[in-house]
Amino acid sequence: MTNDTQIPLNIKYTLTPIKTKIAFTAGIVLAFFAILGVTGTTISWAYFMIIVVFAILAIVYWHFADSIIKKNQEDKARSELLNEIKSDIKFIKNKLEGDNNGPT
Repeated sequence: MTNDTQIPLNIKYTLTPIKTKIAFTAGIVLAFFAILGVTGTTISWAYFMIIVVFAILAIVYWHFADSIIKKNQEDKARSELLNEIKSDIKFIKNKLEGDNNGPT
């Protein structure tokens, strides 16, 4: 087995739980409303709803971005593992053919 790349077989990208995403986004929105309250700024219901809609869109975007990153990480790990297996096969093939120099 070559030591070029040591890839653990259990490479995983953990998705952030949806509850954590909601809590984090809600904390930011509540902090924003707290700042508005401390400064005495009043906003209409329309602006309130716009802020809520943007918070929901942020959660949805975060979820899809997280899923895409996870898929890319898994594909990359799978590709690297496949390359390592190919290298090992070349090494074994060369050993069987009598070439002791290792992979080419």
